[in-house]
Amino acid sequence: MLTALTATGTGPLLDATDARAMLDRIYVEHHTYALRLAVQLTGDQPTAEDVVADVFVKLFKRLQRGPIEYPRAYLRRAVINQRNSWFRRNVLERARAVVRSGDDRGDLEATDALADRDQMLSAMRHLTERQRQVLVLRYYEDLSVAATADVLGIAEGTVKTTTHRAMGRLEGLLSEEVRT
Repeated sequence: MLTALTATGTGPLLDATDARAMLDRIYVEHHTYALRLAVQLTGDQPTAEDVVADVFVKLFKRLQRGPIEYPRAYLRRAVINQRNSWFRRNVLERARAVVRSGDDRGDLEATDALADRDQMLSAMRHLTERQRQVLVLRYYEDLSVAATADVLGIAEGTVKTTTHRAMGRLEGLLSEEVRT
């Protein structure tokens, strides 16, 4: 019963077995992608794992209403929405975490690639949520300005301005880190 969606966006109801089979297939094909996207958006692996777990729980409920034609695009939107929900619910917790956080690299010897990654993630944490979302979608997801605007529900000019400001902020943060 894995038929395509009708033009109205509704499909036949799936029984739990079919929904589970479709969820398993989507999980195998797209979990790594969803997790990488969530890590880029949150800057935090444990939070990203929680966001993605919540997305897949909700995805199972959604699949019971019918198949999803474009699972990758659905997951991208779902991860962004779930991240935004987490942010709204956990503002105070995040503020306390920023105060507690330090250099995540510890005393272990790291390769240059890992050091650069940690430095970039650290700098990304200092951007606004909108700036982080735009940069991740534009440069990590390699979406166009128009596609980024569509995903975030904002104007293309806002994407361009936000990208410019975020890149300037990142440049300042990264050069500060190099000097210290």
